[in-house]
Amino acid sequence: MVNKSIFAAFVVLTFWLGAVSAQEAQGEEGRLLKALEYAGKDPREAFLELERLKGTLDVSNSPLLRQTLLALAKSYPLEAMDLFIKFEPALALEDDAAFTGKMAELFEANGLELKAMELYERGYRAGVNDALVPLVRLLEASGKWDRIISLKQEIQAYDKEEGQRELFGALGRAYLERGDPRGAFPELLKASPALDSYLNRGIALMELGHPDAADDSFSLALDMAVRGNNTEGIRRAILLKAQNLERAGRYKQAASHYGLFVEKFPKDPLSERVRVRRGIVLLETGQVEQASPLFSALAKSKDKQIAVVARALLGFADIALKNLQEVY
Repeated sequence: MVNKSIFAAFVVLTFWLGAVSAQEAQGEEGRLLKALEYAGKDPREAFLELERLKGTLDVSNSPLLRQTLLALAKSYPLEAMDLFIKFEPALALEDDAAFTGKMAELFEANGLELKAMELYERGYRAGVNDALVPLVRLLEASGKWDRIISLKQEIQAYDKEEGQRELFGALGRAYLERGDPRGAFPELLKASPALDSYLNRGIALMELGHPDAADDSFSLALDMAVRGNNTEGIRRAILLKAQNLERAGRYKQAASHYGLFVEKFPKDPLSERVRVRRGIVLLETGQVEQASPLFSALAKSKDKQIAVVARALLGFADIALKNLQEVY
């Protein structure tokens, strides 16, 4: 008799809990429907409806919640992201890769790159092929070079030409940043014909000991930067051309380009260091009288390291100048 009573109580309790769960689910669905209805005409009210929900929802309501968040994001992106974080376990992201991709775009647009990367990765793994391009773009911006290199097979298998060429550019730069110009160069050859691609190709060629080909790449980049009025591109191209020419022993041309850099970017943080390099290549060409004033001015630099180097070079230049005067 006791056992039957316990069993009856258990059945009643189970039924009651099921009924409560069903009522809660219906209540959740009702709030979500209200929130979705408000999202288009009164987003603030929609936000408040969602705020009243618990952090964990019935999985059957996930599609409705995802649709509501997307609608709310149009007017209240920050609130939508906050709610996304709150309800993420209940959103069943693996069931809707497209939604995951859109939320990744939302997080990226609002400066939350780490979360955006995570969501792009999840979207890509769930079948959104196009998520690979923004994922790699963010990895590149964050300097996650090893992670980009680990995606080499995926990049090679990407089937949209324009996106793939951008991906090859990022992969090539990743190899460069990891000190592997030989690994970088073939990837950069397949990259988009863009300013950064030409600059990076030039760097790879310079490191591989091909100064003529490197100069051609830097010249193409400089021309592209000038036509596009891209100040940073012009700056980088001139400096890289000068460094490449110096490495190749073409000191007069290197001095000319270092001088051009200082003329165009006198307040650049690298300006004093570039003047030191210009002085050194001027010494290499025997133009001691032009090098000495450079070192004399740099000896008074607030940068102690530059001042010490400049004073040492000034002493060397003075000796060289004295020797020249004795000869002539």
